[in-house]
Amino acid sequence: MKWLIKSIEKVFDADPYFYVEKHKVLLPTGRKVDNYYQLKLPNFTSVIAVDAEEKFLIFRGYRHGIRGMSFSFPGGGVEIDESFLQCAKRELREETGFEGEDWVHKGSFVGDASKQCGHYHIFATQNIRETTVPDSGDLEDVELVRLSKAELAEIIQSKQPVSLGFVATVFFALALRS
Repeated sequence: MKWLIKSIEKVFDADPYFYVEKHKVLLPTGRKVDNYYQLKLPNFTSVIAVDAEEKFLIFRGYRHGIRGMSFSFPGGGVEIDESFLQCAKRELREETGFEGEDWVHKGSFVGDASKQCGHYHIFATQNIRETTVPDSGDLEDVELVRLSKAELAEIIQSKQPVSLGFVATVFFALALRS
């Protein structure tokens, strides 16, 4: 059963990156909760970009959140008045200098069902080609690598520190038909 929201107060705002809300809610059992916090993140895209040799464009680089090296797919935050597909195409071009064809939306997922930590939208594109010089403006210094399906699976099996979004995107990459 749904909870009844009695009030919402924004307690921290780091626009455009995230904000925190404090909800006062009434549970179906009648219990009142005066401090249920939710972390609100923007929508985010992740791109499975496949080249002619069936290799995937992946970033390897430092991620300050984990204080170490990790892997990620191209992608990023959805801007205001931008569709998820437009964001995916823009992020692939800006971050890698590549463009693709045959775009397919693979799925959308919430980052944390309890705290509502943004929605993650996964797209796949094939027949990628380099069309420009990358210019992402990102803070992280990353290396663009091309990995096979077997190498992607090995990253997950090796228990290297990666995000759940990366794991979900790898799942869809491994499910792509050759």
